[in-house]
Amino acid sequence: AWQGVLVDVTDAHRAEDEIRRLNAELEQRVVERTAELGTANERLREANTYLESLVASTPVMLFRGHGPDFAADYISPGVEQILGFTPADVTAAPGFWMEHVHPDDRERITAVIRDVIEHRLALHLTEYRMVHRDGRERWLYAVVHYEFDADGAWRFTGTAIDITERRRVEDELRRAKEEAERANRAKSEFLSSASHELRTPLNAVLGFAQLLERSELSPDDRDGVAQTLRAGRTLLAMIDSVLELAHVESGRLTLSIEPVSVEQVIHETVDLVRPMAAGRDIRLVTPATVGRPPWVLADRLRIKQVLLNLLANAVAYSGDGGSVTIAVRVAAGDRLRLSVTDTGPGIPAERQATLFTIFDRQIGSGRKPAGLGVGLALSARLVEAMDGSISVESEVGAGSTFSIELPTAAEPAVGPGERPEPGTGARAGATVVYVEDNLANLKLVERILDVRPGTRVLAAMQGSLGCDLARQHHPDLVLLDLHLPDMSGEEVLRLLQDDPATRDTPVIVLSSASGDGSGRRLLELGARAYLAKPIDVATFLAAVDRILGEA
Repeated sequence: AWQGVLVDVTDAHRAEDEIRRLNAELEQRVVERTAELGTANERLREANTYLESLVASTPVMLFRGHGPDFAADYISPGVEQILGFTPADVTAAPGFWMEHVHPDDRERITAVIRDVIEHRLALHLTEYRMVHRDGRERWLYAVVHYEFDADGAWRFTGTAIDITERRRVEDELRRAKEEAERANRAKSEFLSSASHELRTPLNAVLGFAQLLERSELSPDDRDGVAQTLRAGRTLLAMIDSVLELAHVESGRLTLSIEPVSVEQVIHETVDLVRPMAAGRDIRLVTPATVGRPPWVLADRLRIKQVLLNLLANAVAYSGDGGSVTIAVRVAAGDRLRLSVTDTGPGIPAERQATLFTIFDRQIGSGRKPAGLGVGLALSARLVEAMDGSISVESEVGAGSTFSIELPTAAEPAVGPGERPEPGTGARAGATVVYVEDNLANLKLVERILDVRPGTRVLAAMQGSLGCDLARQHHPDLVLLDLHLPDMSGEEVLRLLQDDPATRDTPVIVLSSASGDGSGRRLLELGARAYLAKPIDVATFLAAVDRILGEA
């Protein structure tokens, strides 16, 4: 016989099977995750190796630290390449960094750090010098980020690069610029002095030649005088061009910007070149009307000078029987374009780039270089100084077109450049004091004034003597040179203006200075006229007659 208990364990077996299955899955997942983690660790090691290699090879220092001594917790291997020290050298000594800041920059850097801490600045950029291990100075550019705790402690991280070479190049460029400016000033001073020295003998040559021209001469003698005058005036024009270009380049050019009538400028300049064009049967074509607006903002004398140069060049380069055409049209941006077109041989493209370079001499229609190569360079500088532009279009065998563009202007209520009516002429028996230290100039003026009967010239070769003669003789007119042995002509003018005995005596300044702005200044000081040497006899006599007539 037997007895027992039957228990249903199906669920228990099923649970055991499920547990075994889950354990197997868990084991599989652990294996897979372990493999994945190993792969991730390998990738992380590779990334760290790559990052360490990158940091070690880059010429940039990466650093991290804390405290006012700039103690470094970490610094990248770039420090050895830049400063010659190992990272261990830097991190081992808390005060290492500040000790190796260049002594001349240490106070500045300390003040900068103090300001950063005081104002809790998050970012700071600066340039300063460090001392290399071998004693050389190295310039660094540093970008530093700061973090501040609530209790006032702070940490920093940053980067620094070596900019020593850049600073060296900048220093060389600055020195070169300063040297160029010194040379430019010396050149301008030399040209100004040379201009005066050249104008002084030219004044006598041209002055006496003009007097000879006004006298009775044989045809051969008259032709010789004419040749002398032409050669002297050509030399004078060259001197003026070189000197004015020097003034432009040195920033000493004085401009009087005002509304200028384009139509009037064209008319006056065309009249000046018409004899030259007629001699070679060259036709001058001018616009029937300028159009609107016919006014530009410019210096009247300078724009006339530029246009005259372009017209003279166009005539010089055009072949006999050709033509020179002037055109005017409104350009973009409220500007007026004035163009001069010739029928010359044209300019090769490779030569056009140097057209406005000083002393670049182009070949004229006669196959000979024309001028000194200063005119176009000066014209370009003058146009640019008047807020304008100049350009050229040319094709070999088809002529050239030079164009200038200037800002337009409204027509003024009273036309600029209007001159007062001339005086009624010098009265007989006038007394003139001439303050001049050059004997040739003294004799020239005496000869010129001989054509005004009864005019007495009192000569003074020193400024102080001129003032004494003016006080003692109460002349009707003082002629004043600017370059005197004992004082400047400007000082003499001031003394005459300050003395009640001579304050009302009219003064004409005769100067070999050109383009330096002294004319306007002396007129503002009280001079009645400013005439440049070499003297133009007709202009000089007209000024004397007008002032004495008014007196």
